[in-house]
Amino acid sequence: MKFPISTLFLCGCLLAPALARAEPWPARPITITVGFSAGGSYDAMARKIAEGLQESLGQPVVVASKPGAGGIVMTQALARARPDGYQVGFTTSLNLTLDAHAGVVPFNAAGVEALASVARFQSVIVAGAEQPYDDMSGLIAYTRKKGFTQFGKQALVDELVIRGVMDSEHVEFNFIPYKGGVDVRLAAMQRQIDFGYVGAGYKPDVDAGRLKILATTAPDRLPAFPQVRTLKELGYPVSEESVALFLVPAGTPGDIKARLSDAIVKVAATPEFRSFLAQTLLLVPEARIGAGLKASLDAQEAQWTRLLAANRKTAKTQ
Repeated sequence: MKFPISTLFLCGCLLAPALARAEPWPARPITITVGFSAGGSYDAMARKIAEGLQESLGQPVVVASKPGAGGIVMTQALARARPDGYQVGFTTSLNLTLDAHAGVVPFNAAGVEALASVARFQSVIVAGAEQPYDDMSGLIAYTRKKGFTQFGKQALVDELVIRGVMDSEHVEFNFIPYKGGVDVRLAAMQRQIDFGYVGAGYKPDVDAGRLKILATTAPDRLPAFPQVRTLKELGYPVSEESVALFLVPAGTPGDIKARLSDAIVKVAATPEFRSFLAQTLLLVPEARIGAGLKASLDAQEAQWTRLLAANRKTAKTQ
């Protein structure tokens, strides 16, 4: 019995998705897209993780970069990607716990799913080594004398934290946006800005005398720089809690998510990766998946939701 070519073509189209779904995963290269500039801390972590994933999954893992809006540009692109396990995002947890609620830019957090965290940030406020101040009190005095100072930011969290300082001190900071911490560090060293906010990768520049740390925004002091005081110690009611987070498009099959997350935390738990985080990037190793990750993100979300509500209330009364 013969069938028209059009009928055979239609049957082939109907069978194609089923055959694609039956394809063993992974059958081709996986891409990790980083939400920040190439050469920065996220890029460095992603490349370390990618090396381990290649060994455990048996496929090439490519690292790409799509910086902008503190990771939101990449996260929104990921939300539109096919949920087949071949597109993975790497960004800050703040995209889900803060940015999704801020209303600053259109952002649909429902389009992505958290997969695994690998590190907790200990962000700092830095200035170029040649600036005439060494701590926050010196910066505030300099700002009052000059009338304003230029602040380099990457994301909304930077602005929220520094606005807390600005409002407490009744001084003026001009906010200059950058695509990543590398750009902020370079701008500070070249004195294009008076101070900036960076999450990692600053230790070599501090050790070499190119940057100095004015304060840390972390809840606790930095083990590598114990003399640096926290913003809370200085009387500012702000601190930052965020983790480096792997994401996948919503709807990615559960078995693929399980294999990916297990493979990621396996690499993140190695002594080599943990040492790289602690010694090179000054980050706290924090590999979480499943319920542990959800609890961590829920706690962060509650903190930032309260801060956003307080800021909106303050803005209405001014």
